[in-house]
Formats: sequence, C-alpha cells, structure tokens
Amino acid sequence: MLSFRWPSAHPASHPSALPGPLNRANTDPFNPALTVSALPPGLRRQAARSKWLPALLMVALLVFVALPVPADTGLFVPDPTVPPELQTTVWGYQTQTLAPGVLHRFVKAQNDHGPLLINLLDIDYNHPDVVLLPVLADENQSLHGKAKVADIMAQVQRRNNVEDPALRVLAGINGSFFKPDTGTTLGTFISKGDLLTGPIHNRVAVGITPDKQVLFDRVQVSGQITTDMGTTLQFHNVNQPRLNKDWVLYTSAWGARSPATPDQGTQILLRRGTTNQLYVDAIGTQSFPIPENGFVLLGPPTQDFSRVEPGQSATLKMTLNPDWSDVAYALSGGPYLVKRGQVYVDAKAQKLATQTFNKPAPRTAIGVTADKHVLLVTVDGRQDDLSVGMTLYELAYFMRGLGAVYAINLDGGTSTQMVIGQQLVSHPKTEGGVKVGNALLVEYKGLASIPTPLSIPPTEFQTGRPTPVVPDGQNRHEPPKKPFSFLD
Repeated sequence: MLSFRWPSAHPASHPSALPGPLNRANTDPFNPALTVSALPPGLRRQAARSKWLPALLMVALLVFVALPVPADTGLFVPDPTVPPELQTTVWGYQTQTLAPGVLHRFVKAQNDHGPLLINLLDIDYNHPDVVLLPVLADENQSLHGKAKVADIMAQVQRRNNVEDPALRVLAGINGSFFKPDTGTTLGTFISKGDLLTGPIHNRVAVGITPDKQVLFDRVQVSGQITTDMGTTLQFHNVNQPRLNKDWVLYTSAWGARSPATPDQGTQILLRRGTTNQLYVDAIGTQSFPIPENGFVLLGPPTQDFSRVEPGQSATLKMTLNPDWSDVAYALSGGPYLVKRGQVYVDAKAQKLATQTFNKPAPRTAIGVTADKHVLLVTVDGRQDDLSVGMTLYELAYFMRGLGAVYAINLDGGTSTQMVIGQQLVSHPKTEGGVKVGNALLVEYKGLASIPTPLSIPPTEFQTGRPTPVVPDGQNRHEPPKKPFSFLD
C-alpha cells in the first residue's frame, strides 16, 4: 500500500504546540476567587435574598473549611462567569490510579437538564511510558469496518503480544465520526505517519508527534498530479466520500476498488512501474481496482484532462495545511470546544448540524492542559433516570473547567463509550455499546497488570462539599433534582 509522507518541519511552527511541563497552579487562568456565584445554587439564592450577605458568606466559608477536604482538589474549577443554564455542578467523584501518570475518575454531576455520569481519563503525557494510539476498527486496518471499543483494544493487544509484549492496552474511547453503514472513517486520520484519510469540511483534528506534542488544528489537503505532457490535475482529499465538485485520490487503503463515478465524471488509474515511476495506466468512467502500487483519481467534469493518455509518466505532490509532516498519528473530530484557553464552539464553520448539538446527548471529547495532561472524557446521555448528557456548550465549559487549553468534540451519541482493561465503564443506552469505525487507545509500556476499574455505583465519593442524601427507594444513580437542596 502506497502512503504519503512529508519532509520534516520544525515543531515550533505549530500554533497549538504546547510548551514543556508547566506548573498548572501557576498557569491555570480559570481559578476564581470565592464569590457568591461560586457557591452552590441553593446558598447563592439565599445570599441574594438576604440582607445579611457578609454574614452568610462567612458562615459558608466556615462550613467549607470545616468539611473534609479531598486529597485531590484539582478535578474541576467552576467558573462564575458561565451562564447558569450551562453550568455543571460536580457533587461527587472517585479517583483511581490505573498506572503512574494515568488517573481514571468517575464523576457524578448535575446540569440544567438533570443528572450526569461522566468518566474522565487524566493522562500525564509527559510520562515516558504512556502513548496515545488512534486505530481503525478493522483488524487489517481497512478503512471500512466496525467493532466495539473493547474488541478494538483486544485486537491491538493481540498484536502487541507478538510485536512488543511489554506494551499493554490500558484504556480506550470511541474516536472520530464514521459512516454508520460501513464504518468508513470520516475526517483526517494519520497512522504511523501515513495519511489514510483526508479531512471532511476541513474539520479540526488532534495530531500527535513522535516527541509527544499534542496539536489541534483544522486540516486541509492540497495535491496535484502532473503528466509529462504538462497537464496538471488538482485534488483536495484522500480516501473520503466525494463531496460537491471535489476530485479525490484513492489508495489501496480505501479497499479493492474505487467508488462509483459521479455523473459525467472520470476516473484515472495511475500505477508505479518497476523503476517506481508513476504513469497513467487507464482512463474511464467505470470503477477501477486500486493497485497496491498506485492510485485512482476520481472527479466530476470540472478539469481538462483531454491531453491525458495512458502511458504518460506523471508526478504526484501533496501538502497538508498546517504542515503536519512531523505528525505520526491523528484523528478528526469537530467542532472545537476550547481554543487557546477560551470556550470556542465553531460548529457552523465546520458544517456540523448545530441543531443536534444544542440538545443534551452522550458526548466524547479530548483536551489538553497547559502542563500537557491529556483529558479523555465521556458523558453518558439520553437516560433521564441515569444521565441526560450535555450540549456542546455545556461540554465546552466543562472541559475548560477541567483545565483544558485546547479541546475538541469527538463522535458522540450512541458511539460514546470508555473501556478500561476489558471493562466498559461508561453507560451507553445500547447495552455493551455499539460498533464504531475507529478508537483512541491509551497504551502503557511495562505495566504488569491493569487494575479492576471503579465499581458503579461507587461506595464512597471524594468531595469537598456535603453529599446529598439519597432517599430510600430512589435510583442510586440519580442525584436530587436540586443539588444541595438542603441549603435552600
């Protein structure tokens, strides 16, 4: 299978490249002072109604000081500037160390729609033994295929057992969007430095370099094929369903044959000879078998190829914007959630159906903090008695509250799932989770064993605030409709 690689680029050229390890306490701009708006909702309403505001604030401060403080207080920093209808109230969580530098947190929370169950993987990406691995669902790495995240993890572990037995697949989440019927990955996907698929509508992707930079940017492909007779044909995508008037280049990663030809369109088969010289092998309107040592260029009648004939030699050039020549792995999502430390949801610009993102639903997201902790988050949803889910803006504010300076939305809805070891720790509405087109895995070098994930429901929470009492007979997963209602 032919692949694409680019000359090396200096990492500093990436606007979203993160600095080296920083002190999060000194760099986090989202730590608010204790104000009325930082108090629980019930106490905030009381304070607003009372003329004894200073006294109430002092009492509240004394109550919080008197309560047990968890060992880890850095889970979530509420932002008093967030509109009340977009706020997430975290009222309990458990933390488990899966490996040095990798924490799993199970969070119970509440938003304006109802209860929430959230799973968070906090990965110190400065640690030398942990790596992120986007991987396709098909065991043979075909772009067409579906599998549950747990099964994708098992496939990769079987391969590791042969190639690198010390490498353990620790955890995984669902990855980028895909075609539901075939599992075809939609959007930028890079594996081992090879561009397997190009972007859809230049949507944002997360890229990972060999030196463990974590990059976020919207990606564009620009390529051209020039024959020895001087004809140049442009293309703007690789191995994606053809959109509008685009010409697309298909490699053998797409499958055995190129897709059907668009109305009045053309397909050009290119192949490399024994000297590795690329040449035009055939031109037609039918689908061609895609050779391992060649490509098929496909598009509508928008370019003049009248002088292109079989037997002509050709050259191929392609670039990515931004220059991701040093990116080893990447997968796409969309839209942005956080950009340069600010909430930034650009669903319309990335041609995503905004009406679907304004409703609470299961969500999956990836973010990174200033000190290079990668945050993998799943939010269960569409289950009123368990977890209602989040809108995109709620998710964005939540990711920023976790300290993310960059974050993007990944595929969500029925796809949302998180697996640790071989145990599904999220709670998808479809029992066991659905099959997905790709996944983002967490691998760890030299890990002797994977601990049993947190039990659900947890028997004890880490919390710096009073935990609401769950009345007998009430669903244990369901928080009260008003967290801290005893303060009203």
